[in-house]
Amino acid sequence: MSEIIVQPPGTAPPEPVFGLRAISDQPVVLRRPTPGGPIIAFGSSGDDSIRAVPRSTRNRFTIRGGDGNDILEGGANNDRLLGGRGGDIMFGGRGRDVAYGESGTDQLYGGGENDLLFGGANDDEIFGEQGVDSLRGEVGNDRLYGGSENDLLLGGAGDDVIFGEQGVDRARGGDGNDRLYGGSESDRLYGERGDDVIFGDAGNDLAVGGAGSDRMYGGSGNDRLLGDAGDDVAFGDAGNDTISGAQDNDRLYGGSGSDVLVGGTGDDVLFGDVPRPGDSGPAGNDRLLGGDGNDRLQGDGGDDLLSGDAGIDVLVGGTGRDTFRFGSGSTGSGQLDRVLDFTPGEDTIEMSRSLLPGANLGSGQLSSEDFTVVQDISAITAPTPGQSEIRARVIYEQSTGLVYYYSGGQSVALFQLQSNLNLSASAFEIF
Repeated sequence: MSEIIVQPPGTAPPEPVFGLRAISDQPVVLRRPTPGGPIIAFGSSGDDSIRAVPRSTRNRFTIRGGDGNDILEGGANNDRLLGGRGGDIMFGGRGRDVAYGESGTDQLYGGGENDLLFGGANDDEIFGEQGVDSLRGEVGNDRLYGGSENDLLLGGAGDDVIFGEQGVDRARGGDGNDRLYGGSESDRLYGERGDDVIFGDAGNDLAVGGAGSDRMYGGSGNDRLLGDAGDDVAFGDAGNDTISGAQDNDRLYGGSGSDVLVGGTGDDVLFGDVPRPGDSGPAGNDRLLGGDGNDRLQGDGGDDLLSGDAGIDVLVGGTGRDTFRFGSGSTGSGQLDRVLDFTPGEDTIEMSRSLLPGANLGSGQLSSEDFTVVQDISAITAPTPGQSEIRARVIYEQSTGLVYYYSGGQSVALFQLQSNLNLSASAFEIF
């Protein structure tokens, strides 16, 4: 084993030894356990500066900072840097390096290859720079910067800020209330636990809020925003986006483009085209699906499809030729969906045959023989003995706007439109 003790300035010049220059106010130990093997540097209890000299050296280094606020710099080979207990600054150099900040508030820089960087305890800053890097904040409120390639960024515990920057990145916030920024490519961003804020930025991104009440912004591109547990707010922004609230009470905004919004469970509010301030772009033809719960769906511009699904829902198509779809959701008094702006001749109502048992209706437009307009549903009475059964049909009650299904002498309310519409069978499609 080779071992050299580099003395403090004043007793020996800080000349390179084994390709390292060590400057310290305490002795620094350099060891080479085997010929041609890695060189191990042990910092002192003071503030050390241990660097590869020149940076192009091909020696392999393991540099341990020790106590104190140290500066550690690797060379052109695959090095290991361990910060120790102080607030350290570490530069990986040109090789495939592994750096551990350990204790203290540290700064880690990967360098030119595919590096693995661990922040450790406390609030660290980690920069991947060039290469396909893996950045792990671990404990503390960390800031992670991916750099120029396709990086993996893991915030860990604490309230972290993560920037994917260039490349197709994967980022996970971990525990805490995190902020994730995708960057210029198509990224995969996971908030995980805590109340997180996620920005997809450019590219076709995937953002998953995870547990907690999260805010997600798709940015440009065709994005997927998935809310998961918690009361989430999601903005698709530009592009043709898919947004799902999943659990709890969510607010989903499609933005410009033709978007798909799915409320999921909970009482959700869905807007097809409401932009954020400063956004621009045409209104799209959106699909709004309420899911379970008592939802409000607002299509805004474009030719939209709105389906409240289960629950007592309010549907507003907005401008454009909209379609209001009713499946096997809630029916009956007090359990009715309401359409607030149906326009005959422009909008369409789609009804599932599951709502119309026994009618033997085929798919397509409702025939005039299967539709009736009345002022008051009570005017239709069940047949007396000897009278023929009234044909099963769809009935619109003008005084209330209620749409009924009538069969076998019984009428069941299906949903509610505005009152006193000039409505005909051509407004209805059966599927």
